[in-house]
Amino acid sequence: MKLNLQKNGYDGKLIVFEGCDGSGKTTILNEVKKILEEKNIEYYATKMPSQRIRNIDVFNDYDNSQDNFIRENVNLENLTIMVSGDRLLVQDLEIVPALKQGKVVLCDRYCYTSLARCNTKIIEEIANKFIEPNLVIYAKSPPKVLKMRVKSRKNEKNNYYNDKDVQNQIKIFDELSHDNDFVEINTNKQLDIKKLTSIISKVI
Repeated sequence: MKLNLQKNGYDGKLIVFEGCDGSGKTTILNEVKKILEEKNIEYYATKMPSQRIRNIDVFNDYDNSQDNFIRENVNLENLTIMVSGDRLLVQDLEIVPALKQGKVVLCDRYCYTSLARCNTKIIEEIANKFIEPNLVIYAKSPPKVLKMRVKSRKNEKNNYYNDKDVQNQIKIFDELSHDNDFVEINTNKQLDIKKLTSIISKVI
């Protein structure tokens, strides 16, 4: 699934961190922050979707609740359209201004997550409205490890978790990675900071 995203015509660089829940993408993002700080490079960090969407009941009930009522009565594509709109607002209100200032923007999740969770034509069309990242780091771990990590989090251990959904997300992320030149990092072993520094240095 090769996407046709918008070219980054700004002075700044956009680095995106993708992967399933529990994959370690946020850990990698925090290490990249340290790398940039050591190099005295100004950055702006954000995440998608925003907190405003995360606070909406229908999102929380669908994404986290064990109650199946919302999940069975809300159309996933419709919900993903709403969340994708929020992602575009994060781009407009946070990412673009930072790129215009020449900053390195670090984004925890991007339009690829929407496709991994709802792979339909309209979601792909919306994804192509996003700015093409200068680098996408794809954090990977086996399904059993992902589940163990998520279930070990105090605030997430009782959330809804579907193994089949996660396996499908991995399949789509793998396809997106192959077709859109993601840099894959195996997070099932100790993170190689030297290698990560080399990856980031090639972009900034």
